[in-house]
Amino acid sequence: MFEIIVKMNDIEYSYGIFTNKKEAERVMRKLYESEDFDKETEIWID
Repeated sequence: MFEIIVKMNDIEYSYGIFTNKKEAERVMRKLYESEDFDKETEIWID
């Protein structure tokens, strides 16, 4: 299981849980490219 964690304004939350690592990485890339997240937002797979 691969969980995408997003940290924004010092608050961490789960964005989603995936069974496939490639799918989690694809979603994470889309998040980075999204206008909803600024440069100070941290996103990682746990």
